[in-house]
Amino acid sequence: MNDRLGLSVGRSLLLLVIGTVLAGISGLLAILICHYLLNFGGADSANKHGLSQIESTRIGGVMIAAYLGLNLGFQGLSLGTNAVNHTTAAILLGSLPFFLVGLFEDWYGLLSARFRFLTMLGFAGATLLIWPEFRLLPVGIGFIDGWLLRNTVLAGAFTALCLGFLPNAFNTADGANGLVSGVAFTVTLALAGVAPSELQGFLYSIAIACALFLIYNLATGRFFLGDGGAYLLGAIVGFCLIVVSNSGGVSVWYLLALIFYPVADLLFSMARRVMSGRSPFAADNEHLHNLVFAFLSRPGVYPRQANTLTGVGIAIVFCGIPFALFQWVGLKSTSEWICGYMVLWMLYLSSWRVLSRRVCVIQPKSGL
Repeated sequence: MNDRLGLSVGRSLLLLVIGTVLAGISGLLAILICHYLLNFGGADSANKHGLSQIESTRIGGVMIAAYLGLNLGFQGLSLGTNAVNHTTAAILLGSLPFFLVGLFEDWYGLLSARFRFLTMLGFAGATLLIWPEFRLLPVGIGFIDGWLLRNTVLAGAFTALCLGFLPNAFNTADGANGLVSGVAFTVTLALAGVAPSELQGFLYSIAIACALFLIYNLATGRFFLGDGGAYLLGAIVGFCLIVVSNSGGVSVWYLLALIFYPVADLLFSMARRVMSGRSPFAADNEHLHNLVFAFLSRPGVYPRQANTLTGVGIAIVFCGIPFALFQWVGLKSTSEWICGYMVLWMLYLSSWRVLSRRVCVIQPKSGL
């Protein structure tokens, strides 16, 4: 991938070795598959998302999907681990249509944001019909438990809405190096510590897949998840969150805190568009990560540095810190996480307000 990604032969070989050490033969094969597919398209034009300013590629999701398929297949056929079971197989099959829609959009760019969202609602509904065990059970939030989750039909509709929304939220937040992949990496590690045993090996495999992608994303600044990768990670994380929530081992407010940034960013973006008289699906680049990037883009700071600082910084602040508070500080009660969730909202809104007044908003490039 040295040509499209601007790598010398030496650096390309170094990343190949690092990826193989990290992810094994499955990782090596996933990298080679992406290298081959670069011959057929997936290019991303310069400045398409407001942050990237060089031509790049949008097939990072292929690397994640290929690694997961190869790694889990190897584990199931050769090692017999519990990473491959009914639950994880259902998650992968349920997430596959999301990935394929995104991959089609990466290659051809023909689908509107509204059409993709409605299509994914349909995918989510069909998945719940096939695997009703993914329907959300009471989550400990009064008005949701009382109004929705005690009624099977409403519970299914609400779950489908969540499963359709989260991949779009991941895709919308995918605007800076390491942001969505960093969030997905952290979330899967966090969930592995509280998930039922049949899900833990699967979650670690996803974390390794995200780390493999991050090597190329951060080292080059030209290797992106694309819609396919963002939708795939969003769908997988959504299904895993439901399994963990239904197991009842952790406060749902902690789970919401882990995915705070993509969800909050899309909700806030849709709200401000409606309030300004625009469609909630309209294109703009007034997301918090766009504003942070614009603020960091000062003389003497390379665009790629500002891009990476934006993505990694947001992932650490809005996902890494909640994980650390749970894992190492022992912040685990529901009341503590309700307060923590409110603090995240205050931090997000105050940051957006301050930065929106201090920087020039980048011209719109992408929707939802």
